[in-house]
Amino acid sequence: MTTVMSPAQAAGAARQSPAPQATPPAGPSPVTMAAALNQALADSLAADDRVVVFGEDNLSGTYDLDDSGSFSLPLAGHMTVNGKTARQAEAAIAARLADGLVTDPKVSVNIKRYRPIYVIGEVQRPGAYSSYGPTSVLNAVALAGGYTYRARNSMITVIRYGDAAHRAVPIGETDTVLPGDTISVPERWF
Repeated sequence: MTTVMSPAQAAGAARQSPAPQATPPAGPSPVTMAAALNQALADSLAADDRVVVFGEDNLSGTYDLDDSGSFSLPLAGHMTVNGKTARQAEAAIAARLADGLVTDPKVSVNIKRYRPIYVIGEVQRPGAYSSYGPTSVLNAVALAGGYTYRARNSMITVIRYGDAAHRAVPIGETDTVLPGDTISVPERWF
């Protein structure tokens, strides 16, 4: 049986019975934790990144990080920011400048260029592709021109940037890759 209500009756019914509230799960969910970890890794500075420092006219500029994740800042000298987030780098630079160089320094660090994402194997144009932060495997494959007809897209692996063991870890098309990661698309046999 279907009940038909006027708009006024529907509004009155909505006021009388509030919608049930979903109870949030206790503690952080694994998905939230993984997303937070991915974001922290993507935002950390490393070799080949480029940072822009604003705040002091004589010190503002664009700085490329060397292989050790360091750069030289006028007056402050050699700064190592490898593995730090942009906010942590801001605090470190401000602390160095406040040590007798600048009164109440205001520093802002923005990552201007992330490490590239590398896509190899059975894609149309294997190579290094500019990254603008975390992206999906499928988006990275699209940057490489898509799969070849021989691609086995169910067996994709990723080597994470900074993994000293260079372990190839299975990954799905909708999973997230970070700047500096290497995606490998294998060949299928038939």
